[in-house]
Amino acid sequence: MLVYGVGMFSGMITLLFPLSVVKTQQMANPDVAPGFSGARDIARRLWRTEGLKGFYRGYSTILTGAIPVRSGVGQGLGRRGVS
Repeated sequence: MLVYGVGMFSGMITLLFPLSVVKTQQMANPDVAPGFSGARDIARRLWRTEGLKGFYRGYSTILTGAIPVRSGVGQGLGRRGVS
């Protein structure tokens, strides 16, 4: 059961990470630059300029930090008999 939960968590991070990138772009530019009209426009421009790779910028950093933490939590729960 725990393995399914960890897998679902990883899948959700992978699917939702592009939204985080767009949100970060919006927060980094509080004074919306001329020509930007919102999240949809930022996503469209990001797609045009960088492609799919642009939406996953920084993803490797998240994985590098999350994998050791998740495996440690999983091992700790496994020792307690939680499945």
